[in-house]
Amino acid sequence: MSHKGDKNNKNNKKVNQKTHKELEELKDKKHDR
Repeated sequence: MSHKGDKNNKNNKKVNQKTHKELEELKDKKHDR
């Protein structure tokens, strides 16, 4: 059970990193304006 949770946690971290990167890019676009 904990193994399954660990797998989900890794996936969540990947998703969080991806969305965080996208948010940073959006900030940069707004900043350019």
